[in-house]
Amino acid sequence: MREEIIQLCDLKGRPCGTSPRSVCHKDPSLIQMVVHLMVMNSEGSFFLQKRAMNKEAFPGYWDTSVGGHVSGGETLMQALKREADEEIGIELIHADFVF
Repeated sequence: MREEIIQLCDLKGRPCGTSPRSVCHKDPSLIQMVVHLMVMNSEGSFFLQKRAMNKEAFPGYWDTSVGGHVSGGETLMQALKREADEEIGIELIHADFVF
């Protein structure tokens, strides 16, 4: 299995290279590009997920509906669609980006 290659970004969120996951997670100076999705039902309630106990960061904590790294060369929307499918099994059609 190949190691995940993560998209890096500068302080303004602009892509600026890539790095293997193992390197990113050991070097806090590398800013990893990530996406998060909050899924809400028609009554305004949010769907949260509980992080697995084997996660490196914050195991067992409640988290956004969907979240993950942007892979090298991927757009934010491509990453969001991929993560939504992988994590909660939905086909994301539309998302409003907040920031």
